Amino acid sequence: MAACESHPNFMNGVPELLILRLLQHEEMYGYEIVQAIQSRTASVISVGEGVVYPVLHGLEQDGALASRRKAVNGRSRIYYSVTPAGSRRLADLTQTWTSLTAAVHRMLQRNRDRSAQGHISRVLISLRNQHPACSLSVHVSRGFTLMGGQYAPSIQPAS
Repeated sequence: MAACESHPNFMNGVPELLILRLLQHEEMYGYEIVQAIQSRTASVISVGEGVVYPVLHGLEQDGALASRRKAVNGRSRIYYSVTPAGSRRLADLTQTWTSLTAAVHRMLQRNRDRSAQGHISRVLISLRNQHPACSLSVHVSRGFTLMGGQYAPSIQPAS
């Protein structure tokens, strides 16, 4: 799967959410955040410093992040951490994102369920045409498939 950089419309708000989540329990510097996002999303999401630093600066300006300069191995780095306002913002963004992804999942699941229903109907019609003297019964639990993705109808002689 390609990194989400190629789908900017789907990325709206995601870097902010991921950055706040990363900084929730530990302070980090900009490039470390870039690497952590790529690593922790298995490279599905890859944002560069050109995305991360403006988000960091905006969150800091809004009071969601605090920063401090720290010398590491003779280099000066700016480390960011979440403020109480940032924790509230993270909770709000998480709730919004969770609702959004659940709605998308429901839509995808509904289409999959309809596809399975259509498949079952086609199988039943085919079997009825092949075995007109038999009655058919199919029991399929929601989300349960038999025989490697195929549904297994039982064919019984008509009484």
